[in-house]
Amino acid sequence: MTARREQAWRVLLPGAVLLVLAAGCSGKKSNAWTKARPQTFPVAGAVMFEGKPVDGATVIFLAEGKSLAATGVTGPDGRYVLRTFEPKDGAIAGKHAVTITKTTEVVERPADPEAPLPSPKITQHLPAKYADRAKSGLAAEVSEKGSNEFTFELVK
Repeated sequence: MTARREQAWRVLLPGAVLLVLAAGCSGKKSNAWTKARPQTFPVAGAVMFEGKPVDGATVIFLAEGKSLAATGVTGPDGRYVLRTFEPKDGAIAGKHAVTITKTTEVVERPADPEAPLPSPKITQHLPAKYADRAKSGLAAEVSEKGSNEFTFELVK
């Protein structure tokens, strides 16, 4: 090994060792913020609109009296799994107002490539009341024990 390579190894090897040690063995990061956050419980369910599963809807559980929300997106079968801090960790225990939305955004390109793009056209696929926590009429109570499985049957 040349002197230059040996010197590079002496500099890089301790840094690599420190990087591996900093990453930890569990793969999970833990710091003061993660230790202080409230406990969550798994929550899942389905969204149906007029008897059919809704694909691509955003489900939001808004904790009562707290500024904390858990979110999930439905799949083709209408099923969702909530996350608050990490994927699939669920929501905190307690009462939640629930909102559900499904929108698409389309930007129509003008014929003139030099023309500015117009504002996107946003289409709501569910009644607007379900997007408003005060008007949705949807609620859920997440418990520390229990299935925490919530199905929402939406109508026009």
